[in-house]
Amino acid sequence: RLRRRRPTPPASDDESDLGWMPNAARIRCTDRDSLAAALRWYACSKFTRGDRKYIDTYPWDDRNSDVDPRVFQAFVWAGGRPQ
Repeated sequence: RLRRRRPTPPASDDESDLGWMPNAARIRCTDRDSLAAALRWYACSKFTRGDRKYIDTYPWDDRNSDVDPRVFQAFVWAGGRPQ
């Protein structure tokens, strides 16, 4: 089960330099299946009605990746706190 957390400000100036974003999510997954489910949930939760219409209308095309709503950025790390 995924729990939503309120965003917290960076703990140090070093984290501020990393471009902290208040609308980011940190989710801990203990195995590949939970990681796949969390990424799918997170990506799909961001789609607007217009995004869903675009996805239903157009097949994936690498040449359109700059405008396709299916493209998003994720950072994945293993163990402990990210460096």
